[in-house]
Amino acid sequence: MLGLLKYIKDNPVLNNIYWLLNGKIFLLLGGFISNVFIVNAISPHDYGIYNYAWSIVAIITTVLSLGVRDILIKELVEVDDYLKKNIIISSVFYIILIVSVFGIIISFIISFIYLNNNLKFIFQILCLTYLQAPFVILSAFFESRTDAKPIVIVTNISSFLALSVKILLAVTTKDINYIALSSVIEMCFYSIGIFYFTKVNQLKLVYFNKSILNNILKKSLPFLFNGVFIVVYMKLNQVMINSLANDFESGIFSLALKLSEVFYFIPTIINTSIFPNALLLKNNSIKSFEQFLFKWYRLVSFLSIGIALIISIFAKIIISTLFNKEYFGAVVVLQVLIWTLLPVSIGVLRNCYIYALGLGRIQFKITLIGASINLFLNFCFIPTY
Repeated sequence: MLGLLKYIKDNPVLNNIYWLLNGKIFLLLGGFISNVFIVNAISPHDYGIYNYAWSIVAIITTVLSLGVRDILIKELVEVDDYLKKNIIISSVFYIILIVSVFGIIISFIISFIYLNNNLKFIFQILCLTYLQAPFVILSAFFESRTDAKPIVIVTNISSFLALSVKILLAVTTKDINYIALSSVIEMCFYSIGIFYFTKVNQLKLVYFNKSILNNILKKSLPFLFNGVFIVVYMKLNQVMINSLANDFESGIFSLALKLSEVFYFIPTIINTSIFPNALLLKNNSIKSFEQFLFKWYRLVSFLSIGIALIISIFAKIIISTLFNKEYFGAVVVLQVLIWTLLPVSIGVLRNCYIYALGLGRIQFKITLIGASINLFLNFCFIPTY
């Protein structure tokens, strides 16, 4: 056992996966427990409103990120000079900060004009989480070094504090507006923690280079559109169910979706860990690069199929044991949605290949076609079923 741990520690990819896996398990366990308390404390109607607001915020947050994160990691990996790394990440940090503040102002104005009272206040609270975006950008510095440890420490501490508050508010108030405040608390703790680790690593946020920033933004533009279409593709069902059906149906769907998304961390942490190494392999040998990715493709495919089978079989037991009878309609939805894990896993690792080779336009076309088909099918089936 000690020999295995030493082997993992000495291997940068496996060590990074180890830290990310521990962090994700902690987050998923904490998030799952808090979600059980929230779902059982509020009605499917309120849960539908809560997740509808989150879906809108998720789409806007993706736009505000400008699609720079993966391009930024690639730039940091390919640059050896520490000062230049500092200039790059500092420049991107400030532009994302400016865009995030602007996004909050615009979102508040739109909410006063278009949203009803039930949705308006919770949406305004969640909009404040836009300010986490520039600090997420700072985490790209650690990812470029395949060093997940600082990110995991900060994320776990901030999430633990926020989840504790969320459970307390769910049990005592049963009010989705107060529950939403816990997300703002998490954002504050996360931002402070990441800022601390950047100082420890002597990153100074005092630089702004327009030419470097323009170069990164130019490269990231296809990935911005791609990212927007991906999140629209993922959240479109939830938004349209709320718009074409009702809040109750949205709450049922949201619960099944949350449970199925629990396992999305598997391809995500693998992709995050192998991306820097994949870039280095690509620069040396395309054949080695492709063989490296194929090995991970095969692994996530087998894992995804196995998980989907298990959840499909035990979906009824999971829903009936953990949630009250109002949510029993989520059983069939979960049995269907869990199978999205396989294409999602393959898609996430495919992005590693596409980003490494700079094929953002191809990815954009793939996602655009998928989102268009999803939109068409939603209009056909949601009003009927």
